[in-house]
Amino acid sequence: MALGDIQGKAVAKANRLSGAARVIRVRHGLYRVPSATQPDVVYTVTGDGRFVIDYACTCPAGRSGIPCWHAAAVRLRKTQEEAKADWRRILARRAAEALPRDPDRAA
Repeated sequence: MALGDIQGKAVAKANRLSGAARVIRVRHGLYRVPSATQPDVVYTVTGDGRFVIDYACTCPAGRSGIPCWHAAAVRLRKTQEEAKADWRRILARRAAEALPRDPDRAA
């Protein structure tokens, strides 16, 4: 199976399990994600990048070098956070553009 297919399956599983909502950010580049099947098990995901393969996980699949849903969940969470930050910047820019201009400070 091609790497892209494996990453796609990991992302699909993370979506199906609402994985992004399960991610606990410890600090930049370090996350914890609970197991979906073992209630008392939490895996550690490390890394920072645009792709699932940019992350490492302590789960059995991750330790074998296989992209897992835990790493995909972290990437999805980061994508959500980036989108929210972009939206806040857009709203701030729109609000600033809507402010009345000071006639004494004409350019």
